[in-house]
Amino acid sequence: MQPLLSIRNLSIAFGSRSARHRVVSDVSLDLFAGQVMGLVGESGSGKTTVALHALGYRPKAAVLEGGSIDFGGRDILRLDPVELSGLRGNGIAYVPQNPGAALNPTRRVGSLMTEMIRHHLGSVTRTDARDRALALLGQVGLPNPARIFDRYPHELSGGQQQRVVIAMAIACEPSVIVLDEPTTGLDTSTQKGILSLLRSIRDRNRVAMLYVTHDLPLLREIATHVAVMKRGVVVETGPLETVFSAPRHDYTRHLLSCVPSVEGRSPDADADPDASTAPTALRFDRLVVDYSTTSQIGLSTGAPHRALNEISLSIGEGEICALVGESGSGKSTLARALAGLVSPSDGRMELAGVPLPGALRRRGKDVLRQIGFVFQNPDLSLNPRRRVGSILADALSSFERVGGREAARRVEAGLAEVALPAAFARRYPHELSGGQRQRVAIARALISRPKILICDEVLTALDVSVQAEILDLLVRLRREFGLTILFISHDLAVVRSIADRVTVLKDGEIVVADETEKVFRPPFHPYVRHLLSAVPGATLDAA
Repeated sequence: MQPLLSIRNLSIAFGSRSARHRVVSDVSLDLFAGQVMGLVGESGSGKTTVALHALGYRPKAAVLEGGSIDFGGRDILRLDPVELSGLRGNGIAYVPQNPGAALNPTRRVGSLMTEMIRHHLGSVTRTDARDRALALLGQVGLPNPARIFDRYPHELSGGQQQRVVIAMAIACEPSVIVLDEPTTGLDTSTQKGILSLLRSIRDRNRVAMLYVTHDLPLLREIATHVAVMKRGVVVETGPLETVFSAPRHDYTRHLLSCVPSVEGRSPDADADPDASTAPTALRFDRLVVDYSTTSQIGLSTGAPHRALNEISLSIGEGEICALVGESGSGKSTLARALAGLVSPSDGRMELAGVPLPGALRRRGKDVLRQIGFVFQNPDLSLNPRRRVGSILADALSSFERVGGREAARRVEAGLAEVALPAAFARRYPHELSGGQRQRVAIARALISRPKILICDEVLTALDVSVQAEILDLLVRLRREFGLTILFISHDLAVVRSIADRVTVLKDGEIVVADETEKVFRPPFHPYVRHLLSAVPGATLDAA
């Protein structure tokens, strides 16, 4: 059997001729019909560069040093723009990591889909394109396709947006689909639905898939084969079960050893249950948050949407309390209310027993400095035009007046606390890896010495080994500075590995709030069982 896609001796570098850095070195892979090849490795391993070149996308700074990518007897790397435009969508399709960024926010879903269908299938009438789009929306499991067809992307959930992107990817029946972290940021149950959809497409249409991911447990649910990359080189490849059960390369064994498990032990597993007598750091009392609903042009459209409904919760000093739940459960809204980014409609918040004003403008500097916030994506939260030292110094100057020498000392100390060398102060964010950028974001949040640290999905885009490093860092910082951490995550295995307590939200209400070990041990609350059942590889009886 001939491969549908054959990558041979691919070598790619970035930079000028005088300062060239090779990022992909002599990579060879074959992709056959019905096969899903998982492409894994740490940040900077070259996996995304390989995937994008398989689609014919080549950044301006990229230099092809050698190799070929054969598809249907043609070398993708040597096609002109017109030929590539005809190939993408028809022969090879792409599903990106962020569907929100991939869908034009000013166009309705139906308009985007029909335009794409008519572009690739020129003889199709507008009516036929509409019918095909509606059928595709139904095929990917979206309820009421006609309603989805007329909506704008922002009116859909993340899982619905991803299903729309997948529908567009399969619209012209490609034989190969390249997927770049397509479930990153989705909760476990939504992720499970997307994986089920991809499996059905693979089996029904015999589509070959190149699946780029850092989530190794997820690959067990979708991949038939796996290729492991390190520093631009494929160090191991083969059938997934063979590689995972008997890895030959030390690096593969290292990656597998870093994977957290919902069946593992949480930090307080051996703690004395009567020793948890810490004073209350945070208290929410019957907190309510409502969002107004608006039309596309910003006009009010009726009754507000209740995002949080009478939330009551206490968190002790020095605790790591995890907030979990599906998309739309209210976990990020609770964090934003604590940070003053949204104002509660009703209820009360307290910080160390003192009432905490809901509106940011009513909080003085002494209150503001006590709450640090680390966001999900450091690429967006760090100013790309400022050096790391300036970013940290600006955060410090927001709360204190410090001279240049003292500011430099504090910046160097802040970098040291997150295990980064002082020289990083002179670098720009784009000169750092994803894990290093997240460490900078944590250093910025801590430079004012807050009592509370909010971590909102801070591990989502990081590979497993970097995730493990950031988790170890957070545990160490909690211990050294007595931090209370509100840890928001959809990854239940990560939650179990770090949290002392878990609060589970559903539709804006708390359904479970207890010690981590009690939440993850049977008998399970029905909703917790639902979440755990969606975790790749989880065994509920052992959880």
